Amino acid sequence: MKSFCLVPGISIYGGFIGNELLRSQRNWTKNLTVLSGEIGDPQLLSDNSYHVVTGADDTLIDGFIIRDGYAVPDEKETDSSDIPAGVQGKKADMENPDTATITQSYSGGGLLNLYAGTFVRNCSFQGNYAVRGGAVCNLATRYEDHNEVSNTIGSRTPVFESCIFEDNHAIIDGEAGPLPYLMARYPLKTQL
Repeated sequence: MKSFCLVPGISIYGGFIGNELLRSQRNWTKNLTVLSGEIGDPQLLSDNSYHVVTGADDTLIDGFIIRDGYAVPDEKETDSSDIPAGVQGKKADMENPDTATITQSYSGGGLLNLYAGTFVRNCSFQGNYAVRGGAVCNLATRYEDHNEVSNTIGSRTPVFESCIFEDNHAIIDGEAGPLPYLMARYPLKTQL
């Protein structure tokens, strides 16, 4: 599915009306800029993007509404407990090709940080769905044991500053965002 893929070292800003000459002239609270996963039939969630945004290191995303991500498998891809087939009973680590693909595909409806330290400021996450991490999923280690610091992939940590998490949903855990569980696989710096 389609996603807005951030590029390392490039910052993106919302809140422009189109006649500004300087970034400081933007008003992200008045001039709403929406990144939406709604790419198909507006009556269906199942055809939306799995991840509205995919993160990157040394990147700032500032002043956006991130909404309508849908990282949930369809019925034929789940077992009776609505968990993606192949996940139950397996150690979900990034070395296991079966669970690595499932974990990435069905996590982070709004934002997926896959080994990425994205800086998110003045953003609102609304109406995103996923198996894990409805609004945001930060996957930073190759192993399920997130206390294993030696397994950490990147040195960057995602930061969320002045963000709102509203009406996000997860089947297993991590509905809204940073509190109580944002699918962080390491200590998460959170500034709300």
